[in-house]
Amino acid sequence: MASIKNMELSKELFSKNFITVHKSFFGLCTKVVYNPTGSEVKGFSHEYATEPGQRIEALLNTDPSLLEKAIDGIGKIEKSDIGTMRLDGCISDDRQFAAFQLFTYSQYLYKPLTEVKIYEGHAAEVMSKLF
Repeated sequence: MASIKNMELSKELFSKNFITVHKSFFGLCTKVVYNPTGSEVKGFSHEYATEPGQRIEALLNTDPSLLEKAIDGIGKIEKSDIGTMRLDGCISDDRQFAAFQLFTYSQYLYKPLTEVKIYEGHAAEVMSKLF
């Protein structure tokens, strides 16, 4: 599980007040919460080979109203131990919030390939099925 605070997409999430960090036990323990529902949010970072990464990019660029149909046609997306693309994401425990950003590895750095994509409600439930 990746720390959401250290992800590039966290800047946008915190600026729009989607999530809040709650600290406890003298600041040693932190819990990230989706504000509207109070559900805990967990982050992840997965690497993919080029072809699965391109399918994820197409999915992230799909209109939210067409996500269910797009996911049905996308097939299984296999993670890779070492890939040319990285997906950073976070999903709330109640599946009512999800955010993703795709990166490509170039010149020894991961560079953003998509902007931060934020999903709420039904669209978040649909996207969270893949990850």
